[in-house]
Amino acid sequence: MMKWISSLIIVIGVIGCRMGTVGVTDFTPSMSHQIAIDGSKRFRFEVHKDLDKELIRSSRGRYNAERFASAFDDLLERELKSSAYCREGYFVIDRLDHPRDAFIFGECNEGATSEDIALWGDA
Repeated sequence: MMKWISSLIIVIGVIGCRMGTVGVTDFTPSMSHQIAIDGSKRFRFEVHKDLDKELIRSSRGRYNAERFASAFDDLLERELKSSAYCREGYFVIDRLDHPRDAFIFGECNEGATSEDIALWGDA
């Protein structure tokens, strides 16, 4: 009986850990910035090819677009927060959620300050 309970605890632990894994580890995202003449701040955030299979596949081995898009959005949020590029949020102009070539092209809700221009260049 004790052996059965121990086995059950191990199985539940492994399943729980696996379900909680985001899997965004095997690629390096890149981000480019553009400040236009009118002061609008745009960006392109992208990843290529080396996406962790765990991220884009469901338990049945099929591509999981919803899970991929969610993890990709989380990555973008972390990048924008760490760089402080879009301090007041952003909107998406265009995006492609594909496991080999994914990108989000967006624009910040706020215009560029003189500090932004000094950090990220001007048009």
